Amino acid sequence: MSFSAVRPRTGRTRRTGGTRPERLRTALVTLISLLGTVLVLALGSAPAAAHDYLVSTSPEADATVDVPPTSVDLTFNRSLLGVAPAMIVTGPAGETLVEGTPEIRDAIASMPMPSSMAEGTYRVAWSVVSGDGHRIQGAFAFSVGTPSLSSTDAGAPEGADDAPTAAVAEPGPEQAEEGFPAWAAGVLGGLALLAVLAIVAVGSVRSRATTEATTPPGPAPAATARTTASPQGES
Repeated sequence: MSFSAVRPRTGRTRRTGGTRPERLRTALVTLISLLGTVLVLALGSAPAAAHDYLVSTSPEADATVDVPPTSVDLTFNRSLLGVAPAMIVTGPAGETLVEGTPEIRDAIASMPMPSSMAEGTYRVAWSVVSGDGHRIQGAFAFSVGTPSLSSTDAGAPEGADDAPTAAVAEPGPEQAEEGFPAWAAGVLGGLALLAVLAIVAVGSVRSRATTEATTPPGPAPAATARTTASPQGES
C-alpha cells in the first residue's frame, strides 16, 4: 500500500502589470497631463473678449459740458502701442475741428482741442492699437453748452476701415481685470479639485493594500491522501 499527497488548489492566479495603486497612480498622471495640455491650448487661443477695451472718455460720452475741454482723452484698461493712432473731431456743422495723431501715454490717448469751441454737439472718432497688437476703433459724441439739433457723423480715421469697433464698457463676466478669462480660472480650479480627489483615492487604495499585506494568512487546508491497494496474489 502506498500513499501520495495531493496539493490543494487555491484557485488564485498571479496578476501581472503592477499593483492596483500603481495602475491608479499611472492613470492619474496621464489624466493630469492631458488636462494640462488642453488648458495650455485653450489659453493660447483665448477668445476676443480678452482683448483690450476702452474704459472711459473725457468728456464723457453723450455728456454736456459748460466749459469747452482743453483735450479729448481716452482711457483704456491697459497700455497702448504707439502704432499709428488717429483721432478726428467734427464740430456742430459737420466741419473737421481736429484731425491728427493723439499723444499716447501708457493707457491714455489724448488729443488737444482748440481754445475756442462754439456751442453744439461734437463727435469724436478714434483708432488705436491695443497692447495685445489688435487695432480697435470707436466713436462717441459730447456737447458744449446747448446740444445741436442734429450732429453729423465723423468718418473713421484713415487706415481703420477694417478695425473692430469698441465702445465704452466695463469688463464682462468673461473678461478679468488683467485680461485673464474667467473660464480659464474655472478650468484651473476644476483641475486642482480633480487632483486632490485622485490623491485621496490613491491613498485609500494604498492603505487597503497595506492592511491586506499585513493580515496573517489563515490555516492551510489539510492534505488529502489517496490509498492505492496492491494487486491480490502478489508475493
